[in-house]
Amino acid sequence: MSLGIVLLFPFFTYIGIGFVAQRYLDKSEAAQVWMDSFVFYIAMPALLFQTIIRAGHPTGEILVLLAATSAVTASLFLVSASVSRIRKKGLDPAVSGLVGAYSNIGYMGPILSVQIFGNDAGLPAAMIFLF
Repeated sequence: MSLGIVLLFPFFTYIGIGFVAQRYLDKSEAAQVWMDSFVFYIAMPALLFQTIIRAGHPTGEILVLLAATSAVTASLFLVSASVSRIRKKGLDPAVSGLVGAYSNIGYMGPILSVQIFGNDAGLPAAMIFLF
C-alpha cells in the first residue's frame, strides 16, 4: 500500500497543483483554453510517443492485449449506449457510448501504468491508448 502511495504521490501532486492554480490564480478564459489545448494536443501525445520509444519493440503478446482491451472498450461502448437508449433522456446514445468507452482508457491510464509498473508497461499502455 505504501509503495503505491509513494509511486502515485508525484502524479497526483501535479493534478493537485493544477487544480489549485485553476481555482485560485487570476487568469483569462483564453489562457485556460490555450493551456488545455497544449496539454491534450501537444504534451500528452509527446509523452506517449516518448514512452513507446523507451519501451522498445513489441512482442507477440501485445496483440492479445490489444484485442482484449479493444473488446472491453467496445463492450463498454455498447453497454453505455444501450443504457442511454433505454433511459431516453440525457445525452445521445452515441455520446453516452463514447463517454463510457473513453473512461476505460483515458489520459491517466498510460501514465499511471508506467508509474506503477515501470518502463516495461509503457509500450502496452501507450499502444492500448493509441489503438
